[in-house]
Amino acid sequence: MIAATNPQKRQERTRSPERMMWRCVFPGHTDQVRQARRMVEALFAGTGRENDAGLIVSELATNTLLHTRSGQVGGWFGVEIRLPDDGPAYLGVYDLGGAGIPQIKRQRVVQEER
Repeated sequence: MIAATNPQKRQERTRSPERMMWRCVFPGHTDQVRQARRMVEALFAGTGRENDAGLIVSELATNTLLHTRSGQVGGWFGVEIRLPDDGPAYLGVYDLGGAGIPQIKRQRVVQEER
């Protein structure tokens, strides 16, 4: 005989703070920004924040393609979405980083004479 499990207990075992999470990788082409935005808007459907979430990912993905190696030939960018049961959502866009080593250029401070 198979023991029946209380549905309430079964549901509690499947719950976790990170219960709803998605990751997707897109080719590093500008037309893929629209695809990433559509995916995010679909995941946020019914929350009232579809447009906000889509805009955020669209902006981050666009910056990724413009300012990192993700926008170069063979590049890609990743999108990660987390929708916990309670608490804030997480939207992340991953890129391939810059083409070189960051450098700090110091500027001379000119003091005004009084």
